[in-house]
Amino acid sequence: MLIAIDARFYGTENTGLGRYTQNVLAHFFEKDDTNEYIVFVTPKYARLIFPGRVKVVPINVRHYTLAEQLVIPYLLLKYRAELLYTLHFNAPIFCPVPLVITIHDLIKTHFQDIATSTHGHLAFAIKRWGYRTVMGAVIANAKNIIVPSVAVKSDILTAYPDAVGTKIIPIHEAVDSFFVNSAPKIIAKPKIFSSLFNLLFVGNAYPHKNLTNLLSAFTILRREGDYHLTILSKKTPFLASALKKLNPIDRPFVAVDEDVSDKALLRHYTTTGVLVVPSFMEGFGLPALEALSVGTPVAASDIPVFREVYGKHVTYFNPFDALSMVKGIKQALGNGVIYQYPRTWGQVATEIRKVLL
Repeated sequence: MLIAIDARFYGTENTGLGRYTQNVLAHFFEKDDTNEYIVFVTPKYARLIFPGRVKVVPINVRHYTLAEQLVIPYLLLKYRAELLYTLHFNAPIFCPVPLVITIHDLIKTHFQDIATSTHGHLAFAIKRWGYRTVMGAVIANAKNIIVPSVAVKSDILTAYPDAVGTKIIPIHEAVDSFFVNSAPKIIAKPKIFSSLFNLLFVGNAYPHKNLTNLLSAFTILRREGDYHLTILSKKTPFLASALKKLNPIDRPFVAVDEDVSDKALLRHYTTTGVLVVPSFMEGFGLPALEALSVGTPVAASDIPVFREVYGKHVTYFNPFDALSMVKGIKQALGNGVIYQYPRTWGQVATEIRKVLL
């Protein structure tokens, strides 16, 4: 079988989607001598090499555009592909071959206010229409839908009652081996006392990430002790807007770092007292598992997906209540115990390949 894979999100510059794509493809072609693959990537990754019978095809087509709705089907016909696998929902509405898609979350379905966008009203309205049209079509037409958690599957079935539940397949993600392999080196190096009052936030400052409420909780904590907060995030209008609401007295104690490389993440995880994950909604939530794998305690929102993924290994709080967040953070401080999530990206890739074949 000739399988086409849309991997244009490949690369950590595409944050969580890029890391997911990179990790899946790193193991996807192992021990497969039967099928052939064509992998669509951006020109930056034209020289990627994968094991097996894989042809890398660079295409300069932006995501979420009309062009991808036209070019991808053309390429599928040109290369005579027999199946298309996309690692995100933005697949062709009119796909000439069977389709398997990945839906990481329905955040854009639930967060519809223009405050979630940097576009003007007209562009925002067009993009909203495009999102609803594509999402509805691919959910209806896909042969199978891969999701990262049971929580996302439940969300899809609630938002799209006509969706076929049996074709929605939850496949949990995994922690990068970099963090897992770093754990033994961390065990013998307990955190210095001054780091215990350092808080860490990892992720873009989109409204669903709930950074604003975290900053409110941080203001309360500053009245009680010498707390510091590091935000690992790209500097975006969303981040600037959130920081504007912070009490000016507390601003010098908040640092922003745009370096989210594995080495930078490890450095921050091992020099912080607690990772705070205040999201209102997520599809999975890898940063907390990375932190836990090197013994950094986590305080997280009490939402279904985190209960599913983190279990009893984190401290939970009400993400809508700053005082509850303060209590959760203080309870989590100093409670670091190494927990390694019992999955590998090799297992993830194997389970995805079974869905395709």
